[in-house]
This record gives sequence, C-alpha cells and structure tokens, in this order.
Amino acid sequence: MVSKCVNCKKSITKKLPGLECIKCGMLVHGKNECAGLTNKQLAALKAAENLEWTCNACANSPFRKSSFIVPSDDEEEEDPVDSDNGLSLDSKRFMSKITKEMEKILKKELEETNRSMQFLSDKVEECLDSIEVFKERIKEMENKNYDLTNRNKYLENRMSAVEQRLMDMEQDRLSKKVEISGIPEIETENIQEIITNTAEKLHLNRNDIETANWTRTGKLKIICLDMKTKDTKIKWLTAAKNISLTLGEIITCKDSKISTNKIYIREALTPFIKNLLWKAKQELKDRYRYIWCKNGRIYARKTDKSELLYIRSESDIMSIKKIPN
Repeated sequence: MVSKCVNCKKSITKKLPGLECIKCGMLVHGKNECAGLTNKQLAALKAAENLEWTCNACANSPFRKSSFIVPSDDEEEEDPVDSDNGLSLDSKRFMSKITKEMEKILKKELEETNRSMQFLSDKVEECLDSIEVFKERIKEMENKNYDLTNRNKYLENRMSAVEQRLMDMEQDRLSKKVEISGIPEIETENIQEIITNTAEKLHLNRNDIETANWTRTGKLKIICLDMKTKDTKIKWLTAAKNISLTLGEIITCKDSKISTNKIYIREALTPFIKNLLWKAKQELKDRYRYIWCKNGRIYARKTDKSELLYIRSESDIMSIKKIPN
C-alpha cells in the first residue's frame, strides 16, 4: 500500500520522499510546506544518517503512559491483601520514576539533536556564504583579467605603431641613397672612377650624385651613393634594372674569373628592412611569384592580377602564409 503524507494527502514516492516521526510514526513529505522545516534543516537531515526527526506534536507533548487500569468484564476483582497494596504502590512509584527518567533522556536527546541540526544548518549557511564570496571574487578577477588583457593589447598596438613609425623615419633618411655591391675592395681602385664608369654604362649623368663613399654592411663592403633628389634615385634604379652590369665593365680585373661577376645596384635599406625582405622571400617563395621592395616598402603578389600585399613585420609574413590558395 502506498504511504501518503498526512498533511497534503499525496503519495510519498521516490521523487517526493518523506519523513517519519520516530515517536508516532507519522509520515509527511520532506519539503517545507509539509514538514515545517527550512531547506537547510531538510538538507542536514538528508546528509546525516544519525539524525532522527520528531513531528511537532510529539516534540511538544512529552510521552506519558496512563496508570489507570480497567480490567475486562469477565474478570472478577479480588480484594487485595495489605501486602499487595504495598507492592502496588511501590510499582507505581517505580514506573513513575522510570517514566520521568525516560522523559529526561528523550528531552536531552532531542535537545542534542536540535543542537546538532542547528550546528549543521549554520555550517551549511557558512559554506553557502563562502561560495557566494568566492563567486564574487572570481567574477571580479575575471573582469580585471579582461581589462588587463585589453590594456596589454592596446599597449602592444601602440608600441607596434611607434616602432613602425621609427623604422619609417629611419628608412626615410635613406630615401635618396643607392647602394652598389659586388665590387671587391681594392686599395688602388678609385671610387670616383668606378662611379663615372657606372654612370656611362647606364647612360646616366655622373653629376646626379652628390657624394659617394665606401661603407660596410656586415662582412660586405659596398659603395653608397647619395643622390641629389628622389627622382634621380628612381632613374638610376630603373636604368640598373634594364641594363645588367658586370665587374669587368666597371673596373680593370686582373683575375679573368671574376670579371663576369654581376654588379648589383639597389636602393639603400635599413638592416631591419633587409632582413625582413630576406625572410619574406624565404617563407613565401613557393607560393608567391613576386616579392620585392620599393621605396622602403616590401610587397608580395601571387600573380600579375592578384591582390597586392604589404609586409611590415614578421607577423605579416606568417599571416600571409596562412592565406589559403
């Protein structure tokens, strides 16, 4: 037979479990409306196996047993003797004493149970309060981390912009300079004669050059030409692109093996741009047909009609490399 709650008269099931009074055996649902307990007290009863529940009626009414005995009708009452009267009084006193002791014990146990339930309830409340505090702190830390991440990203972007501006300024100082490489350093060689011969072979005016001097780039030594204008620099670079020069055409070579070595004329670049151009060619040469530098800017293009890509940093190279074919 299905047990029912004495309060709501609904069945007690697995989904709606019940509480049984340890004294009278009354059944109620284990929820606030039927049991008259708080959520914390219900949680404590469910969590602790040694806690027992007493209904309000039993808790407020101490257990008493009637001392008045009524015999059955078919039994004849006999007059007890004096000794029996004395024994009956002693038994009543003994039972009364036991009853009082039992009441004290039950009351004490009930008080201990209530204290235990209150203790567990307080602990549960402390845990719930701590959880709420931790949640607030975690949320606060997440917000701070989000702000710091955004601020760090902003500073990185600012720093990159400053670095890019400084590199552009450094490259602008070389805007009128041209480099000639591939000529060995010979003490008897006259740099002015080299410049004059180069200008003649390119069909250009020697007077376009303001200054010319040897300069070292790493282990190599090159001739650096400072042109009068940017347009003059572009004119020299265009001519050098159309006319290929060899070492034997510029200087007198005692060693015939090096006379056919090619002479390179290119715009002057900062060490950073030179290194970036080299890395771009190494990383993108298998997928991009054109990789070049013009006016201090590095570009890449897959085909003649494809999109022109501007490379400013190594991260740009990696991003371009990830672009699907």
